[in-house]
Amino acid sequence: MRAAFGFLSVLPLGGVPRRSTLASFAIVGAVLGAVIAALGSGVGRFAGAAEVAVVMVLGDLALTGMLHFDGLADCGDGLLAHLEPERRREIMKSPEIGAFGVVVVVAAMLARFVGFMELYAASALWLVVPLWSFARLAMAVALTRGRYLTPGGIGTYFDRATLPWWVVAALAVVTAGVTWYFGDIRGVVSLLAVVVGFGATVALAYRRLGGLTGDVIGAAGVVGETLGLLVGGLRW
Repeated sequence: MRAAFGFLSVLPLGGVPRRSTLASFAIVGAVLGAVIAALGSGVGRFAGAAEVAVVMVLGDLALTGMLHFDGLADCGDGLLAHLEPERRREIMKSPEIGAFGVVVVVAAMLARFVGFMELYAASALWLVVPLWSFARLAMAVALTRGRYLTPGGIGTYFDRATLPWWVVAALAVVTAGVTWYFGDIRGVVSLLAVVVGFGATVALAYRRLGGLTGDVIGAAGVVGETLGLLVGGLRW
């Protein structure tokens, strides 16, 4: 658990990531989502929807150390430009951010801002908890099944790892709980949107790179979360 928090957030809890760490990814996501939702709920007591959204966007960036957004920027440059696979990988390794990366990050920020605003308006801020949990669970699944392109990269921590059965059981429990809490299909469809956004990003990486990198997994998490927010904020 400590290693999972240290791996996915800025919390200095220590611990070296290993195969068993993956079982805690969904829990870490739920905790991060709960902190962000609590921040939004607190601010909402004396401010409006825009202020709530700003605090939640910034709170998420602070908790994760902008790690996943760094991957999103790299993937924007590497996956969206018209390049050969090898050139794409070189660009993604570069510390510089190009136009594609900037546009993708700005678009994601705006989308998340709108998503948080709409969730606040719908009194559904706590939907962030299962959304963030599902995004990290998707990361764990990708880390157990993915083909890694960077020797010595993120995949070496979790080589040949598998998810324990109780993680899958927890997934079913969370889905049922979300359905009961919101009393409609909003929660379930939002969770499905996380899976769709994550899966689409991974599929694009396989098509244009031939596999996965740490940047791709981080970017896929952001895309999944963002799509889930937007779907959850629709007028149901």
